[in-house]
Amino acid sequence: MPNVTGIGILSEHKEGDASSATAYCAFSSLDMSVERWGVIRTSARWEKRAAECLSTAGIAVFLPTLVRETRYESRKNVSRLPLFPGYLFFDETRLPDLASLAPAAKGYVAQVLRPPDYAVLRAELHKIAELLQDYRLVQSKVYGMPGETVRITRGSLKNLEGRITRQIPGSNRFVLAISFLGLSVEVEVADRAVQKVF
Repeated sequence: MPNVTGIGILSEHKEGDASSATAYCAFSSLDMSVERWGVIRTSARWEKRAAECLSTAGIAVFLPTLVRETRYESRKNVSRLPLFPGYLFFDETRLPDLASLAPAAKGYVAQVLRPPDYAVLRAELHKIAELLQDYRLVQSKVYGMPGETVRITRGSLKNLEGRITRQIPGSNRFVLAISFLGLSVEVEVADRAVQKVF
């Protein structure tokens, strides 16, 4: 079950082009009428496809995503990445309808997870939906802002902690000041390679 606060569960995800970024938008809106949300763990990198299949079957889904811009010289690539890679929220009252999905669609559903408290999950999803309206706020809550302490979650410096000194303009990268072997050094890391330390 994902930690629905969004902290410490982000991982690398295959980026799409601008058209796939637009496609994700259809599932990023939370249906406020759904009382009981369940969670589907999808096959790797198939969150969008699973959301499409369930939506086509008339099942409400919620796939919270973040917009990510990547610049390559004069070209800008915009993509939408799942906030919870590998997970998709769905109207659990429609759970029996999953059995009638096409065989190919069933292949996108690796596991159905039931939350321990439906009211808590629903409230948290409402907060996430509000939070996603402001990218800067999401960045602050999920990745951290200058002055905050974060832990590197991947790569050769995995598990080292450092303080964010600045964000590199026009990119999704931070510069961290870390102490390594008694020396204070600055390193550049991708935002998705860090998690806030509380």
